[in-house]
Amino acid sequence: MMDNIKKKLFRLQDVCYGDFHSKLMPNIAREKIIGIRVPVLRRFVKDLSEAEKEDFLQQLPHNYYEENNLHGQQGLWKMYRRIGKIFALYRQLGHL
Repeated sequence: MMDNIKKKLFRLQDVCYGDFHSKLMPNIAREKIIGIRVPVLRRFVKDLSEAEKEDFLQQLPHNYYEENNLHGQQGLWKMYRRIGKIFALYRQLGHL
């Protein structure tokens, strides 16, 4: 499944943006940057199935900057869902 996600990421590639972005991060090699704009990457995350998201979070290390960015977005999304469930439980118990 990981190769499938990587193929999808490369379909979203914007080479000129990758060149520009690599200049902003001189400590990361250009070949480690696919070149995907953040709004495009965010839309991509929303379109992934739950199974793809879970599988992706288990696959480490990542080779590309965008994969690490995607991993971070997924981790935050998962954390926010857990926090939301905790707040819902507190509301039910009358503590909020």
